[in-house]
Amino acid sequence: MRIIASRIVFCACAGLLLASGSLYAASITIGFEAGQGYATGSISGQQGWFVANASYDQAVTNAAAHSGSQSFRFSNRVSDGIVQSIVAPGLNQCAGETGATCNGGATAMTAGVTHFTQDFWWRSVSGNGDPGLSVNLSVDDGSGRRMTFFRMKNDVVNNVNVLDTYYLPYDTGIHDFPVIPVDSGLTWGVWEHVLIDFSFINGPNNDVVKIYEGTGAILGPADLKVTSTSWEQYYPENQPQGTPIGANTTLMRLGSDAGGNSVQGIYLDDLTYSATSSVPEPATFALFGGGLLGLALLRRVVR
Repeated sequence: MRIIASRIVFCACAGLLLASGSLYAASITIGFEAGQGYATGSISGQQGWFVANASYDQAVTNAAAHSGSQSFRFSNRVSDGIVQSIVAPGLNQCAGETGATCNGGATAMTAGVTHFTQDFWWRSVSGNGDPGLSVNLSVDDGSGRRMTFFRMKNDVVNNVNVLDTYYLPYDTGIHDFPVIPVDSGLTWGVWEHVLIDFSFINGPNNDVVKIYEGTGAILGPADLKVTSTSWEQYYPENQPQGTPIGANTTLMRLGSDAGGNSVQGIYLDDLTYSATSSVPEPATFALFGGGLLGLALLRRVVR
């Protein structure tokens, strides 16, 4: 499995963290490459991926790649009400606050693991607009209990197709999901780098989710677009689960109707997600990027 550029720098720092015993993690890095066992075509069943509906517009493809020769393309051309539309393989650890569970309550939170990161590259398939496009990635517990929601969308402004990204947390004040702009007017057909940095904190409505987005291999403080909360209060207020919800995987829900448009979708590549012990925020985010190198070296794929 290959490690993307943002994890090649500052490895000495990562080594210090690991050697000191202050950091331990489970991590998966997926480049959708043949060398990782991925073949072009539907990703369903490949390397632990789950696809709920055979009609979804999704496939591993060699039409474009951020690195290597393959990526994963998906769109909302076919949408339905299934939350677990497409689910990535799960980690062998469950991140969360004290008492949290993953896999619908079947897996207990791993002691001390209170941090989750989701790092990926994406670009629009279209180079000039994709009317009806609205796709998303979420941090998930493996059973459709999402804890974040990052959206990539074609907006129409003054009759012009505009590519925008958004974050939707759960707001206890309005008992709904406000739409918070992350970045707007992105360049069609250009790779974007996103990091979702999630800190689980004991207590209600106090998780911290930081959204970074840019085009550089290393995302620094200048790329921090949104600091917000998670979906943790959605569940006790609307779907009581008995325990707090943790995180161990990545989920895409194809629930947005394309409005009859033959949307082309996005390419996704160099996807890494990690469950870690708490890490103090460094003076520069490049330090954290170095830490992820160590995590990637420790990654184990399960399921």
